Amino acid sequence: MRTGGLEAVQSLSSPSSSAAAVIALNLKDATSWWLDVNESPFWQDRILRILAGLYGIVSVIAVARSVSTDGLKESFFTIALWLILRWKPVQVVCNSSLHRD
Repeated sequence: MRTGGLEAVQSLSSPSSSAAAVIALNLKDATSWWLDVNESPFWQDRILRILAGLYGIVSVIAVARSVSTDGLKESFFTIALWLILRWKPVQVVCNSSLHRD
């Protein structure tokens, strides 16, 4: 719920508003952590190594999955080609004694 303008002005002049200003200033300093990390060669190297390690893990998993499925490709295409070349329509065998009109 929104308070009236007079109440807002009175709350700014109270002693608790100075404490709120200090907290807000501390929060502003808390958001400047990226500047510290960005200027630090130690953190830059650490982040680079972590990202490179994660990329390596993803790469190894991708290669392992592709190798495991590459062995199936030849047999799959052989079976598919055999089915295409050898496919013959199946004729329906109709026994006239089974059909009663």
